Amino acid sequence: AGLKEVEELGDIPFKEKAKKLFARYVATGTLWKMGDMFQLSVELYDTKDKKVVWSDRWQEKWDNLPSIKGSLSDGLLKALDTKPKVVRKIDTTTPEAYEFYLKAKHKFLKRNNSDDIEIVQGLLKKAIELDDNLIFAKNMLGITYIVMNDSNKAVKIFNSNLKEAENTNNLKCIGISLGNLGGIFEEKGDYTKALDYFTRALEYHKTDGDKIGIAKAYTSIGYTMWKRFNKREEGLEYLNSALKILEKMDNKRELANTLNFFENIYYDVGDLDKALVYNRRGFDLSKMISHKPLISNFLKGRGILYSEMGKYDKALDLTHRAIEITKQLGEKFYLSIDYLSISKIYINKNEYEFAQKYLKKSLSIQRKIGFKGSELETTTNLYLAYKHLEKTYDVKEIYTLIKQTENIEFELNLRLYELLEDTSYL
Repeated sequence: AGLKEVEELGDIPFKEKAKKLFARYVATGTLWKMGDMFQLSVELYDTKDKKVVWSDRWQEKWDNLPSIKGSLSDGLLKALDTKPKVVRKIDTTTPEAYEFYLKAKHKFLKRNNSDDIEIVQGLLKKAIELDDNLIFAKNMLGITYIVMNDSNKAVKIFNSNLKEAENTNNLKCIGISLGNLGGIFEEKGDYTKALDYFTRALEYHKTDGDKIGIAKAYTSIGYTMWKRFNKREEGLEYLNSALKILEKMDNKRELANTLNFFENIYYDVGDLDKALVYNRRGFDLSKMISHKPLISNFLKGRGILYSEMGKYDKALDLTHRAIEITKQLGEKFYLSIDYLSISKIYINKNEYEFAQKYLKKSLSIQRKIGFKGSELETTTNLYLAYKHLEKTYDVKEIYTLIKQTENIEFELNLRLYELLEDTSYL
């Protein structure tokens, strides 16, 4: 049983808890710590035979905790007369390395500007230098390069991590590496490859029993199916599965991230009120954890919703606030999306001079970082602004991009009709 399931039963005798959870064995223990020393005692109770079948006690320096973890698991497995399902992962034997990793993780989640990313990278490199087996630190280092728009470096790191995790049979890290690679292919517009990586990641997370990993994979698969392959019922099923897992857990960041996908889905089907409900819920969670990238995303999302409702001034205010946060963070990919979002509001207002200004900025960033996923949409909107401003544009480029695009959504089809005056796009 998971910790949350145990806690939900409240303060009742452990034997009663075991009965309610259909568990035969119960492990209990106490931990005492003073300075750099700790004392740990653990016992395993068999509720069927009504006796303690194994117990042990340690008094060690805190630095020896990793080796104690190994002894503890070996003792439990021996008492249960079983063997581990997988080869034991290599544990870090350097607490300082893990401390650098934790500091980096905290700094990354609370980052305020692009300088913070450099600090995070410095902390992670120290952690890896102290302990080359710390794959979690390497994975996070790869993510920082995605944020800094160096996807080639990120791919190299994730592929290296994948091989290392496979060699040590570290199922969780295999899943994380596959998911990260899937995210990169998603951003590059290679949705078939992205879906393959997300699906493989899910299988490893299921084998490992990693609920957060499973939920993240469900979210990625579901949204890719919905958005990129038009498999709406199947996609929504995956997303609902992710939501059920995350609502039972206390992971506000992943829950907010999944709520953002639901917001996008209800926007796609035109249910703006429901989309707004998911937006506000996700925004509140993001504020609670002070997660600036998500805060920016929800501000931008609400701006789009208000624009569709005809509340253009509110929409512009929210999107400008999102842009300022994204600029501070130095995340160019998301800045290109923010510029595209605000340009749509100006197009809805028939203010094409402002629209073209932001569309040019968006397209320039996309080309610099090699992002293809929004090239057709951005170029179509730019040429539509040119058309209204009586400027020249290359229609052949639009047709070339149409051929290269796997899935064209309703809103973009409408813009293509307005630009090309071809009723087939209706």
